[in-house]
Order: sequence, then C-alpha cells, then structure tokens
Amino acid sequence: MTRARTGATCPQGALVDRHFALRLGVEEERLLRAHLPDCSDCRARYERHLVLARLTPGAPTPEQRLALGLGIRAAGHTARGRAVLLTVAAAAVLALVALPMWRYIRPDLKPDVVTSRGVPTTAEETEVLVFRIDPMGRHTLVEDTIHADDELAMAYRNSARKRRLLVFGTDTNGKVYWYHPGWQDAGSDPAAIQIKATAGLHELPEAVTHSILGDRLTLYAVFLDQRLSVRQVEAMLHRVGLDVPLPIKDAIQRRLQLRVQPPRTRGGSR
Repeated sequence: MTRARTGATCPQGALVDRHFALRLGVEEERLLRAHLPDCSDCRARYERHLVLARLTPGAPTPEQRLALGLGIRAAGHTARGRAVLLTVAAAAVLALVALPMWRYIRPDLKPDVVTSRGVPTTAEETEVLVFRIDPMGRHTLVEDTIHADDELAMAYRNSARKRRLLVFGTDTNGKVYWYHPGWQDAGSDPAAIQIKATAGLHELPEAVTHSILGDRLTLYAVFLDQRLSVRQVEAMLHRVGLDVPLPIKDAIQRRLQLRVQPPRTRGGSR
C-alpha cells in the first residue's frame, strides 16, 4: 500500500481543492478540466475528494460544484431553468471525470497488466486509500498518522483487475490486525474478500476499529486472484517475515507506514 498521494508535486493540485470547496471561478474550472486528463497526481487527488464528498454529510453536490465553476446561479431560475442547469452541470461532470481510459496512461510508464479487453493499465493505479472516521461521521484521509482506537474506512482502486483483496496491519511487536477480511472468531478462517474489477474508486463496506499496541503500524494491501485465507497468510508472514513481499504469484502488494498516537478516548478528546 503506497502512501496516499496528495498531488503536492503538481502546482495545479490546489485547483482540485478549491473546486470541492466551491471556490473555483469559471476560468479556473476550464483550466482544471483541461489539466486533469494529463496529470495522474491531480486525477488521484480529484477521485479522493469524490470519495470524501460521498462519505461526508452535507458536502456540496456535483451540480453545485460545477454550477459555481461554470458561472451558473440556481437562485431565481424557473423549473425549466433548473432542469437546464442540472443537465449542463451533469455534462460538465462527465467531461471532468469520465475520461477515456487510454488518456490515463502516462507515456513514460510501461503497462505491466493488460485486461481481457486489451485495455492497458498499470499496477501503480492499484491501491487502497484509508480514511479516519470521527465521532460525527466525518471522514479524513489518512496520510501518516492515526490514533490507536481510530475507526478506519477504506476504498480501493483495482486497475490491475484482481479478483480479491487482503488488508491487514502489523505493530512493532509483530502482532497482526485484520481489516479485510475481518477476523474475530478464532475458530474460523476467512478468505481474501472479493472485489470489483471495474475502474474508479470503490468503498469497502465495513469500517474497522482495533486497539493497536505500540507507536507504529504497518498496513498491507494485497491484490490477488487466489482464494487465500487469513491462516495461510499468517503462516507466510511467520515463514518469510514482515519486510519482504509475500510469496503470492502475480499479487500486487502495497505497504503504508503509520505513526500511532494514544487512543482518543484516553484523553477524553472525543
């Protein structure tokens, strides 16, 4: 699992933030639409904002964001005018995010995966994003720090078209924490969860809380085709250790190092 990219390497990344904060003007909206097809950092930033917008109560709708950027004001419009507004804004949304897949491939990256339809993808576009959920239900993208008792939600991008996913963490003492699949019953042996092979970000249905020990957590995401179980994976970890990729054929493996702060409940900050 790679560290979540923020688009900070691209100076246009601020346009994405301002678009979702309803602070983008007409000309800047045009520049953003022209810029996204050729910038993987800003596209990733835009898609993360889309996930956060879906998860955050009261977030501006796509129509509101695009109407402001296009200089359209809904107030005072007739019913027909509002319908036109929604149509224009929806078309702008499609122009902004529903770009042809081939436009997403950087020419300097050699595709290492080819789908059954012959559409090239890159393993770099296969990842898991982690979100912290606060007591009000708001989601914040995790960069490098969590609290020991944070409730974590996740979303994945499966450009490699893998069939299954494993997400687990290990602390400084080597203890394993399972997120997907969840594993609480010692008598069971759940397998890697099935995931969608379609483009874009997909939310995982369950948020998970662990009481993490120590001040470090390494999160692992393994995209694979085999139906491996949690016991099989833990046996691999015992055999090969934590610092090398698991010996799983054709798997795509990501790792994210996190600092762990004391539980929020301990200091009464919730």
